[in-house]
Amino acid sequence: MRRLLRRLRLAPPARTGTQTGNKSNALDPAMKVDSPERVAELYGFVRATLERHEPGMEPLSPIRVSRRMTRTLGSYRPDKRQIAVSSRLLAFGEQSHVETVLLHETAHAITHHRNAKASSHGRLFKSVCLELGIEPNRFVNVPIREWGSRRRYVFTCAACG
Repeated sequence: MRRLLRRLRLAPPARTGTQTGNKSNALDPAMKVDSPERVAELYGFVRATLERHEPGMEPLSPIRVSRRMTRTLGSYRPDKRQIAVSSRLLAFGEQSHVETVLLHETAHAITHHRNAKASSHGRLFKSVCLELGIEPNRFVNVPIREWGSRRRYVFTCAACG
């Protein structure tokens, strides 16, 4: 598919939907969900949250965007002190859903910082979630059914538009 696109030299398609969520369920091939600017924006959100709620904590490693995460939207690895986010969430999810997932994973980081042996979704985690203003659940409620079961692409001809 990439070879075909290179051969046809298709111009980047017009954006459908918004930055916060794509209403037509179409992925824009020109828009990279894991661009350095987007990852820096997500990391800035997490860093500001940590500064506000856990000022003595060391900064986390840069956020990793994973194309392999299909069953989970985010994860926190205490050994690497790193948050990972699904590329599908960034491509299809609304900004509020992305922020909620980041807050959930940040709650894991704060919980691990306060007590390394605390249960991952136990009492301490739930109190940290309430501190951050999110639901203290094991999951983040995101309507992924709306995303569709497969990716769809929008292509625009460079000559005729």
